[in-house]
Amino acid sequence: MEQIWRGQLGSEEQQTEVWLEIYRLGPDYLAVLGGGLVHLGAFAWAGPLAGGTQSLGIHKEGPIAEELAQILCQGQPGQWMVLAGIHYDHIRPEAIQKILEAARQLGQAFIRDFPTRS
Repeated sequence: MEQIWRGQLGSEEQQTEVWLEIYRLGPDYLAVLGGGLVHLGAFAWAGPLAGGTQSLGIHKEGPIAEELAQILCQGQPGQWMVLAGIHYDHIRPEAIQKILEAARQLGQAFIRDFPTRS
């Protein structure tokens, strides 16, 4: 497993810091989205073998894991597993929105930075 990309946005003091790491596993990819107290909150799988995008998780990260898997799979063909776990105590709704937008921006930044492989 080889880390091929890392990006980070936001501010820890404002409870908006989030980072994304991308790993290559043979022909497949693993993306880890974290921030604050990192944990395994949810995962999503996207790609031809998944038949679309599937997600599972007991925490609230499920929707962003699924959205990020879709972004990454559309920009970089292959099988994608996204693990997401972000936790800040007493986080405000506006900080959550900033984290969601930062996660989307990080996914798009990877697509811009990394040449497409078929």
